[in-house]
Amino acid sequence: MPQKSRNSSQPPKRSNGSSFWKETAQTIGLSVALALGFRVAVAQAYYLPPSGSMEPTLQNG
Repeated sequence: MPQKSRNSSQPPKRSNGSSFWKETAQTIGLSVALALGFRVAVAQAYYLPPSGSMEPTLQNG
């Protein structure tokens, strides 16, 4: 007897709404982590103490 094929056009049904909130929390957490990582690694301005070769070109104030 041939097996019935599942209708692949419909997404799987979720059993309850808690998986929605779990997925939402994971997405927000990942977004915050990526934003902080980008800020620390790329966009953060760091203080560099002047070295001896920089001193002649530095301006006071």
